[in-house]
Amino acid sequence: MTHPNVPASETPQPDPYLTPDCVFLPPLPLPQTEPQPQPSTTNPDPYATPSCVFLPPEMPPAASKSSLPLTLILAATPSLGIGWKGGLPWKGIKADMAFFARVTRRVSEEGGPVGTVVGETKNAVIMGRRTWESIPERFRPLKERVNVVVSRQGAEALGAKFGGGEGKDEVLFAASVQEALGLLENRRRDSGSATRSQIPHTERPYISRVFVIGGASIYEAALALPQTRRILLTKIGTEYDCDTVFPLDLEGEEGRKQGWVRRSKEQLEAFVGEELGEGGGVEGGVSYEFCLFEKVVE
Repeated sequence: MTHPNVPASETPQPDPYLTPDCVFLPPLPLPQTEPQPQPSTTNPDPYATPSCVFLPPEMPPAASKSSLPLTLILAATPSLGIGWKGGLPWKGIKADMAFFARVTRRVSEEGGPVGTVVGETKNAVIMGRRTWESIPERFRPLKERVNVVVSRQGAEALGAKFGGGEGKDEVLFAASVQEALGLLENRRRDSGSATRSQIPHTERPYISRVFVIGGASIYEAALALPQTRRILLTKIGTEYDCDTVFPLDLEGEEGRKQGWVRRSKEQLEAFVGEELGEGGGVEGGVSYEFCLFEKVVE
């Protein structure tokens, strides 16, 4: 679930509110003194009509004003260890892996659109390049979720390398977590307010929740964003050798100073949409506990 560091670019991106997909222009009066030339009917501009100009869809805005909240999801040892040599420090705890799959797939009603929706609804998972590479090829992209891979190599290089693009389980590429959020915000705005006659890429799913799934530098970049509001932490009760750690002790002084508060099991269950029994368990002699932390901003 969590993996080694992947640096995140801090390159500023365009303002999301200055790149609408459709700009409606008022009709202009035509002069009556001279005949007007007729527009050519050969090779019409596919993005323009007399009253509506369509902008190319792939112009990712910055996420500084994104309305999409972020949830980090991870498992960590008591000393916040999350990774070892590109994988998990512990032998896979099936209950935690199943929890991760269910929660990141389950679409929240609260994340649903207000207006008309074209196509299906999915959650998105944001990850670093090494996290993507650590997923066995037969399991990637993660099914029933929009996958976003973040790397400084940039979208063009990564897209060619991994073959990402439109499909049943879409893969997007971004140079930073902010750019990833901008791409997803564009998708949400397009599919949540468009009609089939307005936008040609109507098969793109509406984005409900967005989860950050690692590695450490991607978590660190996400923690610095105001959109990060929740953290789902599976506490692993045993220490393991780790070469990667989560960058913030949520229950320590710095975590409290930043406003992180642990919520009750009932609040956790309400957020993930399922009952969790005792809220944890023991598997293979290793204890684990599911926790929800929320950021309280005064």
